[in-house]
Amino acid sequence: MKQGIVKTIIFIGLLIMLLGVILDPVISAKPLSAIVALLVDVPFYIALAAVLATVFVYSKSNLLANVGYGLAALVGVLGVLLIVYVGATGLIVIPVGMIVMFIGALLKGVLIIIGFFGYVKSGTKQPSCDLAAVLTQYKELEKDGVLSEAEFADLKNKTFVAEDQKEVSFDDLKKWKKLLDQDVITEEEFAALKAKLFAE
Repeated sequence: MKQGIVKTIIFIGLLIMLLGVILDPVISAKPLSAIVALLVDVPFYIALAAVLATVFVYSKSNLLANVGYGLAALVGVLGVLLIVYVGATGLIVIPVGMIVMFIGALLKGVLIIIGFFGYVKSGTKQPSCDLAAVLTQYKELEKDGVLSEAEFADLKNKTFVAEDQKEVSFDDLKKWKKLLDQDVITEEEFAALKAKLFAE
């Protein structure tokens, strides 16, 4: 969830920056000087860095995502410099978008630091509980008549919902297969669990 917010902030910063390309020449008292400033003070490679930063941040590769956050931070620093020299450049909206991208990169850095000290789990996932053991216990209670079939189904669904928030490993796949063989879970539930494992 937190990662999604950071990515959204960076994307919004890019949109503001692109909107500034249209608005800054209109807002400026000297439209011609704003266009010249846009071509001189905000060269093509800065805009390209902003686009690449956003694309990389949304990449599934951690390395590319980190490069994207670094580029977003660099673009933000340049945005601060543009704000400082706003009188000379006439640019207002473009640097604001760049600074919003910097805020997103800064938040990512804060999350990494907090995660490093153990206050927040990376990716907001927690270690996996033993889904197989829990479901096996529920199934035994159902067989013993302690739980009805409906109660078992309800507890199983709640366990699957909780499992969606947890990190899983390949060892869990073997346990899930045993659950399938023991008729604790259905083929569809096994397929869903397996798909979740390979999607991570």
